[in-house]
Amino acid sequence: PDPVPEAAARCDDLLRQTRGDRKADALIMCALAHLEAMQGRFDRARDLYRRSRGSFEELGWKLEAALTSIDSGPIELLAADPVAAERELRQDVEALERMGERNYRSTTAAYLAEAVYRQGRYDEALALTKVSEEIGADEDVTTQYAWRCVRGKVVARQGRPGEGVALVRQGVALIERTDALDMQGSALLDLGEVLHLAGEEAEAATAIEEAAKHFEAKGNTVSAALARGLLAAAIPAP
Repeated sequence: PDPVPEAAARCDDLLRQTRGDRKADALIMCALAHLEAMQGRFDRARDLYRRSRGSFEELGWKLEAALTSIDSGPIELLAADPVAAERELRQDVEALERMGERNYRSTTAAYLAEAVYRQGRYDEALALTKVSEEIGADEDVTTQYAWRCVRGKVVARQGRPGEGVALVRQGVALIERTDALDMQGSALLDLGEVLHLAGEEAEAATAIEEAAKHFEAKGNTVSAALARGLLAAAIPAP
């Protein structure tokens, strides 16, 4: 829940404290990369997450390397590059599957579904949400909210907007139990999208406004600008 500037400063301080501990440095760099991306500093973010993955791979930490895309995938989505996000996420979904890992693979599959959805491959996105649902633990709130939000958008675009709204509302309710401001904002933005597809424009605007407030509270200036832009585009010119 910490605002981005405070969280980034904490990461910088931790990097100073852990200097020489390469595993700790790699973990912190990945978190810092995500924070940098929220402020639109994508070159810096990419440098950090690539250095993080490289360190894990060099050290032989295969699981940690395969978890990098939990940050790098969303970073590329923030950068409006779903193809790059898919590349990051798919390699890790496949690596985790080879390891027989299920816990993190369920989350990574849901994020991959989002990257595929943004490229208009709705059937594939739907299939990936089913993988996430099948292997995700009930108590894994991130997974449970994420696959519902993606599936809700898919079914809404496939002609079942009422079902889509219900699914995304479930996702919103799940993530609202946490203190994850950014994920809450993302879920509310998804709710705005499906409400728009259902023709509920007033409710859609309310959801997007709430999403913007969550992003602003977090300090995610990229997503806040996106949400505000959507609101401005929906307001008729005088």
